[in-house]
Amino acid sequence: KGLGAVEIADQICALRDRVCVVGLLDTLEYLRRGGRISAAAGAVGELLSIKPVIAIRSGEVALLGKARGSKNGRNLLNQQVEDLTGGAIPQKAMGLALSLGVAVALGLALTLYNRVWMEESDTLEIRCTDGVKVPTDESNLIFWAAQHLYEICGKKLPGLKIIQENNIPMARGLGSSSACIIAGLLGANRMLGDVLNTQELLTLATAIEGHPDNVAPALLGGLTSSVFEDGVVYSVKRDVDQSLCFAAIVPDYKLLTEAARAALPKQVAHKDAVYNLSRAALVPAAFCEGRHDLLGIATEDKLHQPYRMPLMPGSREVFALAKQCGAKAVYVSGAGSTVMAVAERAEAERFYAGLRAGLETLEGLDGCEAFTLLELDADNTGATVE
Repeated sequence: KGLGAVEIADQICALRDRVCVVGLLDTLEYLRRGGRISAAAGAVGELLSIKPVIAIRSGEVALLGKARGSKNGRNLLNQQVEDLTGGAIPQKAMGLALSLGVAVALGLALTLYNRVWMEESDTLEIRCTDGVKVPTDESNLIFWAAQHLYEICGKKLPGLKIIQENNIPMARGLGSSSACIIAGLLGANRMLGDVLNTQELLTLATAIEGHPDNVAPALLGGLTSSVFEDGVVYSVKRDVDQSLCFAAIVPDYKLLTEAARAALPKQVAHKDAVYNLSRAALVPAAFCEGRHDLLGIATEDKLHQPYRMPLMPGSREVFALAKQCGAKAVYVSGAGSTVMAVAERAEAERFYAGLRAGLETLEGLDGCEAFTLLELDADNTGATVE
């Protein structure tokens, strides 16, 4: 029409300001790539088939709502369009793929429990029965996990009353963070009417934690073998042989996961990877099928213990002591600093007595003032809600 560049730009801006684009996203990849949600949140959303309805106004993207499943998403889209325009308009769905890579994990549940009492509230109130210092704001992991589930289900959680009993030592390689995540999710799921099944809870917990190593056995119990691929957890649970007993030897110092991970090399030798993978294949037989003669060889390691044990004062002496007392297997629990020892239940009394006496002689060694001995069994039930 003979308009100049300035006039055309003005008309485009006026058109932009008058137009609102409303759409249903069939994948969360768009939001993840744009930095609006984390990769973990995207994986969980894909698992639960969350369909966001967004609006684009004046170049700004806003979330109008979200629903579970394409049918509910389309209904929500139509409702939002009707609210904006008084009538429905056609819509088009976009599809993209999301891949989060692969991870493999083995984990074993023991009779060491945190207990949590939860109640919906208009405010956030968190306290402990044992005097352990935990976050009392929204960064509390139990509340965070519960709130996350509420948000995924399209619900608002203004607050909670939480009472924690913290029997699992923190930052000791015993899965205390996973226990909190599972507690928060199970409590929230029950308050929401058990909207997620066990598999969905496991995948959500894995997305929050970043791996299934500890959340799988914490939720399912027993010995778990898990693979995390494309945002989904594939896990097999086996009952652990009850003729075994366990000793968790907990030092008085913490080993933060970040420091333990930083100690690992970025690359490992092929022969060391083969060494570990071949032994991992023996773990189920050793712990679940009565092949106690395989316990020692199945738990040997070249991928993490040689690098982390230098960060664990007294750990080499604890290994030697446990074997002297009759342990069939000794290994670093998680990322450390706890050392776990496995023995025959028939020898439990002598085994534990020898450890108690020997640990007293190790106190003060290399900067470790004291060790705590926890006498444990395998738990084949997993987390429960009462």
